Amino acid sequence: MHFRRSLAVARCLLMSVICCSSLAAQEFLPNPTELSESAARNTPDWFEPLTPQESSHAGLLGKRYFEGRYLNIDLDDVPDELNADFEGFAVGFNTPLLQSKEEFPFQIDGFTSWTRLSFSTNLPFPTFAPPFITMASVKVAQDAIDVGTTLHTSAFAGFRPFLQLGVRLTRDRVYMNIPGFGEFKDRDHEEEFLFVPGFEADITRYVALRTAFDLQLEEDVDNSPVFIDLIAWPHPMLFVRAGFITALDGSATGFTAGGGLSF
Repeated sequence: MHFRRSLAVARCLLMSVICCSSLAAQEFLPNPTELSESAARNTPDWFEPLTPQESSHAGLLGKRYFEGRYLNIDLDDVPDELNADFEGFAVGFNTPLLQSKEEFPFQIDGFTSWTRLSFSTNLPFPTFAPPFITMASVKVAQDAIDVGTTLHTSAFAGFRPFLQLGVRLTRDRVYMNIPGFGEFKDRDHEEEFLFVPGFEADITRYVALRTAFDLQLEEDVDNSPVFIDLIAWPHPMLFVRAGFITALDGSATGFTAGGGLSF
């Protein structure tokens, strides 16, 4: 889930607003019973198609599921008067694809997700007529779509390292409305490489810890977000997850909560 670029855009544009004010004053799942011989021949010798099976671990790797989450992220490195609290949601889909035929247990999942984050605030803006000040409204929003694969292994009992690789498509938007001056808009579209190492660790049979480092390799790595979640299974097909969001340099903090259906 992918908020750092939105935060960077927000900081730059909001700082510009302050300067202007001063100057003015994740379906397809292969079924082995339906795979044709030709499709099987097209699969590399070291892999075989993988379908969801009853899992012996409490994480999400290797499972087919749909999930939704609420996100709240606070920027710690902008002025307090901006009240830069991002809120939004993320929905995603994951499905197992392949597993290795070698002795080392290695699997590949496919995933996709969509995240929307936004925040709005009002800032004082000086004018040249009484009462010599007005309130400018500012809204910052981001949509991000991730598509990729997750490489993971269950070679270590109760501990599953993983690496997510893929592409992220983002659309950032900033709107400013200043009474007496008009409306201003700025938009940006970006594509970037997705590189997310992490791990899952079982705490009990029904609870697992999941940590992911969403490394921003094309920007400042220190600003990369970190997601730390607990996953619990109240039912074999239902899971809930909640946790903390931070950045490697501590410039943002937040939380996330949600759940999903495994099938």
